[in-house]
Amino acid sequence: AAERNAGGVDDESVIAKARLLDEAAALELPPSALDDIIDRLGGKARVAEMTGRKGRMVRRSASSSQWQYEARGKADSTELECLNVAERNAFMEGKKLVAIISDAASTGISLQADARVLNRRRRVH
Repeated sequence: AAERNAGGVDDESVIAKARLLDEAAALELPPSALDDIIDRLGGKARVAEMTGRKGRMVRRSASSSQWQYEARGKADSTELECLNVAERNAFMEGKKLVAIISDAASTGISLQADARVLNRRRRVH
């Protein structure tokens, strides 16, 4: 039987988990398709992301091939909703010229160009 430490955790499992995480990090796997698209279009500073995702993979630096996980906001669903509204506003005000929206975030969000918003550029779908 495996030895358990004072917290009731199997020490061998902890060591195996750490080893597997190290091996996974060494693989340098590509980011998700959505993270890759956002990166190629200028990154989070230029792309308004309106999704239900709680986190994303971002480059460590502009010239780096390494990626790291970053939370988009707090795990609270109201925080994500506010974040999506802020991203929508950044797009509509012309601060971000690319918008990516998923079905999870699309209810009630309009990205149409009209006279009431600063970004009146033609939308391309």
